[in-house]
Amino acid sequence: MIINKNQKEAVKNTYKKLIFVYLFWIVLFSITFYKTKLTTNLIVSTSLFMFYILVPYILLVLLGKIYSIKEFLIFAATYLAIILVSSYYIAIIGLNVKYHFIALPCLVIAGAYAIRKIRDRKLKKD
Repeated sequence: MIINKNQKEAVKNTYKKLIFVYLFWIVLFSITFYKTKLTTNLIVSTSLFMFYILVPYILLVLLGKIYSIKEFLIFAATYLAIILVSSYYIAIIGLNVKYHFIALPCLVIAGAYAIRKIRDRKLKKD
């Protein structure tokens, strides 16, 4: 994967923003579910953050499109909608929905990785 210096700086800035979003996410969950244990809040908020915030960021890095945090959040919401709608229709078809929350993000990341490899091969040929 070819990343120039400007993209590295953008990734570092986005990491800082992601850490801030993660801490805000944990505080929001702790305030919302104040009667539950802190460890339970940390586990639930971390798992939701990993699947619905971190996966779209990985997709953006794999596709080589580093956006601002506003556009990233729009992309994350779109990703979440795609995952939920596809899971709904897969359930209507009658397939087992027990592991959709793990399988669908992994399939999306694998697809983005394949797209990135195809793009890199085309760039090397040119």
